[in-house]
Amino acid sequence: MERRVVESGESRYERRSRGSLRLPLQCRAQYIFNDVGRVATTRDLGADGIFVPTAKPLPHGTLVELALTLDQRLPTVQVAARVVRTVAEGEQPGMALAFTGRRLEEARGEVAAFLLGWMEREQRPAA
Repeated sequence: MERRVVESGESRYERRSRGSLRLPLQCRAQYIFNDVGRVATTRDLGADGIFVPTAKPLPHGTLVELALTLDQRLPTVQVAARVVRTVAEGEQPGMALAFTGRRLEEARGEVAAFLLGWMEREQRPAA
């Protein structure tokens, strides 16, 4: 998959060849698998999913329930997600979770609105 780093003011973000925008944002993510909840901090965030650093990524294809806290002032985004990529070793092991399920479009909209707001704030000149 081709990656392209885009510079916007002082912020840096990636646009993947599939067209989704990923920002290097840390948000609280709680995911539940087999009735066991785990809490992590995202490495990056996109309108289609997240990357969660973890020493023990779940197997590819695993479905989880995800609660994503984008900002303490906003409601938690609740959505199902599927493990679509795992990194078992190397610089930062973890897993990529793609949003899925019946709340897919709603979750994408909430995350996309948050990302656009974040990018607008980053592009404003410092006061």
